[in-house]
Amino acid sequence: MITLTVNIENLVSGALEKFSDVLADKAMLHDAIRAEAETMVKKHLAALNNRSPNTGYYAKAAAGVNSTADDAAATIIIQAAGIGLRRFGGEVTPGRNISSQTGQPTKSISLPTKHVPIVNQNRQRPKDFPLLAFVLNRKGGDTTGYLVEGEQKLAKRGESKGKYITVAKKGGKMLFVLRKRTSHKANPAVLPSDDELRAVAVQAIKDLLQTFNDLPT
Repeated sequence: MITLTVNIENLVSGALEKFSDVLADKAMLHDAIRAEAETMVKKHLAALNNRSPNTGYYAKAAAGVNSTADDAAATIIIQAAGIGLRRFGGEVTPGRNISSQTGQPTKSISLPTKHVPIVNQNRQRPKDFPLLAFVLNRKGGDTTGYLVEGEQKLAKRGESKGKYITVAKKGGKMLFVLRKRTSHKANPAVLPSDDELRAVAVQAIKDLLQTFNDLPT
């Protein structure tokens, strides 16, 4: 989740300064800013979705935007999971979930490959596949292994002799890469810039003042 905050203290200057006494109701000013800024953020996210519509991530993010306003500021709230990571970047490590493969706490992050399908705008996860085989990465580093298409075979030796075990299917596709951590670069373009927010805020105030006939047409 990310919150974007705009307040009148940073905007009332120049041509708008002479109206500060007329419109001392900061909550009203911030509410006008809130409405316009929320609309702009939604349109910005919707435009991103048009360029990458497969999972509908940005469309869902746009649908989840809301806002508040009070005497202190106008606040736009983008609730989409992962939006902060996309905007500011950072490192991701395994969470506290239970692995669908081992039944133990997760030790790796599963990254889907191009072979993982998208169903109902959601990219499938390891638990959505009935048979996945784990292939150990012996080269070291942050990649711990891979999950590939698996099949059941009767073990002929070892501790599992006489039992059916899941092994890598011959010619099976690699579906997930397992990593100890992932690093993500910041991408400021996923949200409007500070300058864009200021511009829409100033315009919102001008439009509000126009309703009081305080600005010329």
